[in-house]
Amino acid sequence: MKDTDQPSKPTSRVQGASGGFADKMGNKYELSWTVYYALQCLQDERRSITYEELDPELADGSEFTFVDECESTHVMQVKRQHSTNGKWTIAALHRHGIFEAAKKHVINNGHNYHFGSMTPSIRLRELSDRARQTDNEDQFIKHQLTEELRSIFNQLTDPNIFGDPKSAWRVLRGMWFEARDEHELAKTNSIIASTMLKGAEGTLLTDAVGSVLLDNLRKRLTKRELLEELGKKGITALDIEAKQTAHDKVQAVTMHWGNSIERELLEPSIPRKESHDLIELMNNHCLSLVVGAAGGGKSSVIYQTVKELQSQDVEVLAFRLDRHESFRSVDELGTQLGLSDSPVVSLLRAADGRDAFLVIDQLDAVSRASGRMSERYNVIADLIDEARAFESVKVILVCRLFDVENDHRIRDLAQKNNGVRLTIEPLADDDVIQAVEAMDLDPTNLSSVQLQLLKSPLNLVLLKAIADRPNALEFTTQGSLFDAFWTRKRQTIKDNYPGIYFNDTLARIANELSNRQTLSVSKEILDSGDYINHAEVLASEQILVIDNDRISFFHEMFFDYTFARQWQSQDTSLVDFLCSQEQELFRRSQVRQILERLKERDLDGFCSEVEQVLLEKKVRFHIKDIVISILANIDTPSDKELDLVLKIDEAHPALGTKIWNLLTRPSWFVVLHSRGLINIWLDSEETELRKRGFACLVNAGNDLGDLVAEILAARYNTADYLELLQQVVLHSEIYRSRRLFDLFLESVCLGGIVLKDNDLWLSVSALSDHKPLWGIKLINAVFNNSELLKKNDRGMINFLCLDSYHAINFIQKISKKNPKEFTAVSVPYLLKVMKETAYPEAQDRLIWDRHFCLRYPSNEGFSHKNIGDVLYDSTANALSRLALESPGAVETLLRTLATDKHDAAQFLLYRALIAGAKNFTDWAFEIILEGGNRLKCGYASDSHWLSRELIETIAPFISNEKHCALEGKLRELYIPCEQDEFKHLLTDPRFSHKYVLRSPIGCTAFKFLSALDFSRISETGKRRLAEYQRKFGCEKPALPAGITTHTVQSPISPDAAGKMSDNQWLAAMARYNSDERDWTGPYGSVSELSQVLQKATSEDPQRFARLALKMTSAVNSAYPSAILSGFGGAEIPAEVQQSVFDAIRYIANLGLDECDRWLGFSLQYLLKDVPLDIIEMIRDRALNVGVSGSGDGTQIVSSQGGGCTVRELHLESINTVKGSLITSLGDLLVYDTNGERTAIVEPYLVSLVNDPALDVRISAAYLVTSCLPYARSTAYDAFKCLIQTEDLVLASDKFINLMIRIGAANPERVTPIIKRMLTSKNPEVKNVGGSLAAYAALQWGQPDYMELALTGDKNVRVGIVSVCNDLVNDVEDRKILFETLHTLMHDGDTRVRKEVGKIPTHLRKKYISPFKSLLEDLIKSPSYIYAAPQLLLTLREAYDKVDDLIDLAIHRFLDIDNSATNQINIFLTNPYASELIVQGLAQSRNKKRTSDLLDILDQLIERGEYGVYQAIEQVER
Repeated sequence: MKDTDQPSKPTSRVQGASGGFADKMGNKYELSWTVYYALQCLQDERRSITYEELDPELADGSEFTFVDECESTHVMQVKRQHSTNGKWTIAALHRHGIFEAAKKHVINNGHNYHFGSMTPSIRLRELSDRARQTDNEDQFIKHQLTEELRSIFNQLTDPNIFGDPKSAWRVLRGMWFEARDEHELAKTNSIIASTMLKGAEGTLLTDAVGSVLLDNLRKRLTKRELLEELGKKGITALDIEAKQTAHDKVQAVTMHWGNSIERELLEPSIPRKESHDLIELMNNHCLSLVVGAAGGGKSSVIYQTVKELQSQDVEVLAFRLDRHESFRSVDELGTQLGLSDSPVVSLLRAADGRDAFLVIDQLDAVSRASGRMSERYNVIADLIDEARAFESVKVILVCRLFDVENDHRIRDLAQKNNGVRLTIEPLADDDVIQAVEAMDLDPTNLSSVQLQLLKSPLNLVLLKAIADRPNALEFTTQGSLFDAFWTRKRQTIKDNYPGIYFNDTLARIANELSNRQTLSVSKEILDSGDYINHAEVLASEQILVIDNDRISFFHEMFFDYTFARQWQSQDTSLVDFLCSQEQELFRRSQVRQILERLKERDLDGFCSEVEQVLLEKKVRFHIKDIVISILANIDTPSDKELDLVLKIDEAHPALGTKIWNLLTRPSWFVVLHSRGLINIWLDSEETELRKRGFACLVNAGNDLGDLVAEILAARYNTADYLELLQQVVLHSEIYRSRRLFDLFLESVCLGGIVLKDNDLWLSVSALSDHKPLWGIKLINAVFNNSELLKKNDRGMINFLCLDSYHAINFIQKISKKNPKEFTAVSVPYLLKVMKETAYPEAQDRLIWDRHFCLRYPSNEGFSHKNIGDVLYDSTANALSRLALESPGAVETLLRTLATDKHDAAQFLLYRALIAGAKNFTDWAFEIILEGGNRLKCGYASDSHWLSRELIETIAPFISNEKHCALEGKLRELYIPCEQDEFKHLLTDPRFSHKYVLRSPIGCTAFKFLSALDFSRISETGKRRLAEYQRKFGCEKPALPAGITTHTVQSPISPDAAGKMSDNQWLAAMARYNSDERDWTGPYGSVSELSQVLQKATSEDPQRFARLALKMTSAVNSAYPSAILSGFGGAEIPAEVQQSVFDAIRYIANLGLDECDRWLGFSLQYLLKDVPLDIIEMIRDRALNVGVSGSGDGTQIVSSQGGGCTVRELHLESINTVKGSLITSLGDLLVYDTNGERTAIVEPYLVSLVNDPALDVRISAAYLVTSCLPYARSTAYDAFKCLIQTEDLVLASDKFINLMIRIGAANPERVTPIIKRMLTSKNPEVKNVGGSLAAYAALQWGQPDYMELALTGDKNVRVGIVSVCNDLVNDVEDRKILFETLHTLMHDGDTRVRKEVGKIPTHLRKKYISPFKSLLEDLIKSPSYIYAAPQLLLTLREAYDKVDDLIDLAIHRFLDIDNSATNQINIFLTNPYASELIVQGLAQSRNKKRTSDLLDILDQLIERGEYGVYQAIEQVER
């Protein structure tokens, strides 16, 4: 529903009364606007400003006037805001007299009229911008209005506002809607003033400008007068010296940044392509977000970019956020950087008109996800806004990829500023190799693991530091690189700086960072003991970084490494360390480093620390969780670690259970088995213990298959043996253990395990690649399983009917790898299947079976349907291959097949004999010479074809004598069934009257005779063959058909139609003039050909517009309809439009009523340019549908008794002739630019809408809506008539839009209908009635209707909620809305509460504070269960700080999740709670809130909530 408001009589403003001196003193916002324009005057002496005009015409509706350098006058009206919560609507602006004043200034006086406010008018601003892009209202209405904008524009054409579309367009062209936040405007003014003036700081400059304006009311002020007045206050224009000072300071900041970057860069540097890409991107964008992984080379890319920009004489200010204390404003940030003003002001001064770049490095410092100054994000956002206020300033932001992906605010910085993202990729292999070579190391010695590690620039820097060591390339992990780096640096310090405390200095700093849980500290912490000198030496060796009096490690990963080293040397426990402070997430990385180091160096110490941490109640669960993870991930645990787990389990069973569940991994299996625990658990009567033993066994099957098989074999007689074995196989690569495979094979052979499950086939599928002979043994076991010979109700083997992809793939692979062994087991099985599924034996043919006799030639691209198809085909292929390559190995099987009486067996035999014809020529000859059933081998489409192929294959190899014998056998071959087939054809009515039938007698003889070697056929045989060829019209018989499908095609193909002339088209239309078709072929008639015509018309509308003019009334209506439809699907150039209009007129006059439905559709891309006579024609057709024989098909005249829905009515309205014509009229009137089109329809409007058909009335509602701008009175009359109908019609979208349009100007015309809808018997109508009642209350100032609707049933209440949700951001006064939603979120109906639960989706990526009370109520209400997932996501993406709401939502989340009454377990798959907690911890500086959030996090981890581990892992360092 649209954002509308009820216009009322605008308030008049006394001419010249713009507030008076006293009011001006109090109106700071208005004064800020005036100062802004005064500063524009200081930039150009041709500009002037007058605050408080004396001229009554200029003063009307004006605060001040501004004359630009082109002498255009701009009149400014300022309204600080509409209301505390709302937005400017059209009705609100009308009530304040804005439109009346604008109309006077723009139309009467030719001025520009500006409306400035803190409250935005987004759509009106877009409308005015678009109006200025057009030369007349016709262009504007036709080309600039979207559906949403058209609705708003139509409201402006109301008689009470601008009166008509032309006036509305003219005023909009001269109107400017500007929205500026009061604070933002003042800040912008301060920046502009600071770049031009001196004598005061920041806001004092703008105060001085404002004072000058107030001192000179009603005076015209230019640059000269303004500077004179400012000079009296000690304010003067900025001089060259001040600009040079700014330049020097900016350069110093950027140089300092460059120096900090250089410490981290590899030398010689690796040229980065991304640097060039970034500069190219910035040529077309004002902001770029550079992202990459930590240590991934972002700094190098930006460093190279800045150097290149500076070489182009661009002013660059670059700094990094991670080296600064927290700051509360852009000015404070500027001070920390050493600048005199904010960074943007300083940059603009330094640039002095040149291009400028603001580079903000380490933006992740203000990230919610991991930054230590996330609360300072708004300051950085302010800084970017300042920069973006000036076209000459471009911005580059640099941030870790993790923070971009996990803090939507950072993503939004780029999106809302039309920025572009550049991702820094890892170094290429060649880059790494070149860098290693530059270190005088041999890159060919690098392993693949080392090469991957060195793609991180950080690791390359570490390697460079140790490159001259003999064992430099012996590293295997980043940790070993750090070890070597530490050793090298410590020795360097010892050799070059005697007396420097290397270990102690690093330990002291690491401890301070740990205690403060931050990554940098003030260097004052080193005052004690005068360690600062030691730190400065370490900084000179690039181990530490000292910047802005803060000290940190050169990389945070080295900090963790250092802390773990020094902690091990201290006499303290992990418990004491952890309990000394709050255990935030920062501690997890430290605990991991410490325990990993202890595990490698002191196993007893490791076990002791783990035990103490896990059993200490004061240690948080998220810390215990990381300890458990480390314990579970031990590669080769010993008895000591197992004793530790047993001890913890005894002391704390609940914690022990969690640990045991993680120890079911393979690495723990051996030690658990050696203690007998696996069997103890498997034999336990406790379900949980049995599950634990089960999991251990299953998880170990892949890595320890033989040992698992040994345990399983010992449990052979237990009840769970088969289940255990099957689960182990399911989760193992069974080819890795022969013992395990043998157990599985035995169970399959004995029938204990049946391979029907697709997952089981998947688990054994690797046998086909690694152990194919094992696989064949398994297949043989499957074939011998009596369970798999069971038949379905069609008499087919169930197993062979399965379409298991993995079984099919397995069989295909096995058969190709070992065809001999495969056929040895598959052929006997197939013969058994043929016997089991055979049809009764017939006297004159081989035995058919139910699986393999319905055969077709293989078609490439057709997949087999089931296991039986694949098994049979794979066997045929394997036999063929053996017959060709190893005839001796397969002969026994082939002779078995030859003696079998099944048709499918003979097919397998013939396939093999054809492939191995050279090896089996004589035997094949003997078989064929037997005749009878030996000649009956083929396909469903040709039962002799394979026999023919065999004859054709052996013919070249047999002797002349045998060839002659075959000819004699086949030349006069008599097949009785050929005579029977001919008799059947003669009696079939489909054929006898249409075709001259050819007798099939002799077809089989021809088939076989043509297969012989022609050069050896006798003269008699050649004559007979020639007779057959003449009779059947071909040299050789056609190939048998496979399984084919086809669609009915056009009798003329699109390609052929594309070459047809007009006369050929007309002839084709005459020939294919009905829908009768030959059903024996694939070709259709008029329907299919008309589709070709439609497509051709859409591709070349001009050519077929000419063709249309040659049609006559005798043509089938499908063809002109196709041309009309083709027009509707074409983009028609302006020069072609007249031809199309002529064609449409001509077709309309052919008298073919069936074409009328397509008349409107043909115009859908021409709506803006349709001539008036065509509009009249469509109007007349709409009026006369159903008259004089013009039919309209079935129409719905009543919804009673038929269960008709609004959707069905809508579909019917656009699919009947009259409905489509009326809809087209509505479309045409939408583009009425001067009322001429409406005038054509207006006299007939009431007649058009007064139709008994409900579906037509829906279309008519759209037409009435389109008439409102130019025929409102008549439209109101039509509306009265239109509503005299069944209730269901009122619920259609077209009726809803009409009622909203009318209600916006005259709610009293609509509210009675709303009452009617609220009491309707139809649920759909009630629902829409509730929506309209809520809309009337919220947008038309009719609160009583909300009260009335709230008494309605659940359908009404759902409608209320849907509108409240839609308008939650767009109402003037949210009081009614909040009260309504508060009531309905406690509603007794589930459907209503679910609808209320959708509120958060409408608040996504918004400022949440204005809705705080509403969301608090929602969280506490029964509707929260439906709102929680989306609410948590909405809070996560909120633009403002909503910590209290987050905490409340998460606590309530946990309450519901714990509740036994919760029947919808939506929370278990919702990761947002965890993400919010982690983000909250990153932001929190409040000890109590941090503790509360950690409490919740501990609960989530202990319960294993979905997403909690992912959320934590993302922020762990």
